[in-house]
Amino acid sequence: MTLTPQLALALILIIPLVAAALIPLAGKYQNIREGITLVAGALLLATVGYLCVQVADGVRPELHLGTFAGSFDVRLKLEPLGATFAAIASSLWIVNSLFTLGYMRGNKEKIRHDFLPSSPSQFSPLWVLRPPQT
Repeated sequence: MTLTPQLALALILIIPLVAAALIPLAGKYQNIREGITLVAGALLLATVGYLCVQVADGVRPELHLGTFAGSFDVRLKLEPLGATFAAIASSLWIVNSLFTLGYMRGNKEKIRHDFLPSSPSQFSPLWVLRPPQT
């Protein structure tokens, strides 16, 4: 299977959601939880990097997710400014995760497993509703 811009747009939604679902399943296994966080961050950064290259080449990837209330299309369309924001946000996920994991370990926090599942979900892209173009 080859990576297309449409698949990459879907992956930037799927990767954080899958990570948020897997982290609580790791339970009290701290290294596995932290590994899921870092691997998901790296996968997201690689996917966003691919999309940034596509946008720099003039491609405007678009993914139609469905229609809401009969007249509103739910779409992801990546523009240059959005690609820049996605690159910053996905790289900050890794930096934020490393800082947080080090801080929590350094302070020997007792409850670390409740904090991490919220981290991936805060970096998933925003959905924008707009009327269909006719």
